[in-house]
Amino acid sequence: PSLKKTYNYDMRLMRMPVISSIREKTSITNDETLAAVIRAIDAGKTYEDLGISGVSESDYNTVFKARNIHNLGGGVSNMAVPSYASAKELALDFVRYFATDKAQEIFIEKTYGGSSGFIFDLKVKNPSLYDKVSLINRDKFDFISDKNVTVMPGTTIYPLVYKGGLGNLHAMQYDSFAHKFGTPDATTGEYVTGESLYNADIEYYTESRWKVLLSMSGY
Repeated sequence: PSLKKTYNYDMRLMRMPVISSIREKTSITNDETLAAVIRAIDAGKTYEDLGISGVSESDYNTVFKARNIHNLGGGVSNMAVPSYASAKELALDFVRYFATDKAQEIFIEKTYGGSSGFIFDLKVKNPSLYDKVSLINRDKFDFISDKNVTVMPGTTIYPLVYKGGLGNLHAMQYDSFAHKFGTPDATTGEYVTGESLYNADIEYYTESRWKVLLSMSGY
């Protein structure tokens, strides 16, 4: 709630950008038409309402699917019951309770719009609570509940990641790429580029390291 006092504007959840190269999968010939299709999709128009010359239903569907992919990010709610726990069933009862609508409402209210790992249509289940959370959180719940939206899975669902530790080794270097452009690598003396960082990640996981990672992952 204090965010508005510091930043006097409403933050909204940004929809997945659709880049120009998607035109290669359609008959759309220019960015102006593509932008018009995206604006229509954002406004909730169906293909029948589109009214844009030269755009087929197949074109519309291709752009529609791309515009409705979302990577909501955020953290994860991990739960574990130790094998030596003396109240396993009680712990499992809490997990069962946490999956109920009532528990979701409590969680959302106490976290000012946070969401757990359970799908919950806040707007339908509790409209008054929906109206209380920030606009960006309303966007989040709208996206999660929209049957047309495809949410990108988090990498932590894969054993290679949560057991083996597979990850992007040069994530920080990618983030600060603008500062490293044209700078020789301290180890190799070669100039740092996006391609060199990408290849370095692949090289790291080849041969013996890859075999260790597979073993740790149970493969």
